[in-house]
Formats: sequence, C-alpha cells, structure tokens
Amino acid sequence: MTLLPSIPVLVIWAGLLVRSDLRHRRLPDGLTVPPAVSALLVTCWFAPVFLVPGLAWSLIYLLLAGLTGGGIGGGDIKLAVPLGILATVIGGISGGLLAAALSGLLTSVVLVGTGRSSIPHGPAMFAGTLIVLVSAVPGSV
Repeated sequence: MTLLPSIPVLVIWAGLLVRSDLRHRRLPDGLTVPPAVSALLVTCWFAPVFLVPGLAWSLIYLLLAGLTGGGIGGGDIKLAVPLGILATVIGGISGGLLAAALSGLLTSVVLVGTGRSSIPHGPAMFAGTLIVLVSAVPGSV
C-alpha cells in the first residue's frame, strides 16, 4: 500500500496549519482535532501496537505544558497526535521520538538564530515529521 494518493491532502492540511500558526500563533481545533481522532481510530483498528508509542510525542508535550505552564500549547499537543502516530508507523518507535526531537531542535535553532523569545512551533513539528518520513521511506531521497 502506498501513501502517494494522500500526499496532496497532507500537503494542503500542513499548509493551512503552518499558515495559521505563523499568522495567528494558533493551530485551530477544526484542523487538529479531526486528524487526531482519525489517527487514533485508524491506529486502534489497524495497528494497535503503534498506539502508545505513537502518542509519546503528545504525552511528552502534555507533561511539559503542565510542568512549565507555557510554551507548548493545546494545538501543539493535538497536532502531535497524528504526526507522532504517522512518524511512528512509518519510522518505528525511534521515528516518532526522532520527529519530536527534531521539531524541538529546529525550533531552538530558529529561536537562537533570530534572537526571539518565542515562535510558532507547528512548522517545526511538520518539518521534523517530514525529515523522518523522507528518511524512513526507501528510495525517497
């Protein structure tokens, strides 16, 4: 089975979320909740072994948001559900964790490079996931 037919949908979805995050510093529920619920349902049905590892990114963000009281928003937590599951299903457990780590690293690099104290995190989440997906799919580079 190939992911090729879904790529245009993923690109449009990512574009809408990145645009919203960059313009309004917000990842709207209408664009994060349905994919999160869909990813959970599909994973439970077809690949339940990936459910807990796929949710690790979201659970880490939920914990960080609770401990720090800021920085990671609800939109980031909800977006981490489908991205974490996707990265885990395609790249294995290490793929999901790598996507999360890369997104944090990319955000940190941009923060240091621009001298800003905060930036939207959604674009880095998509970039980290994309790096994992491209590196995990044979013949994609």
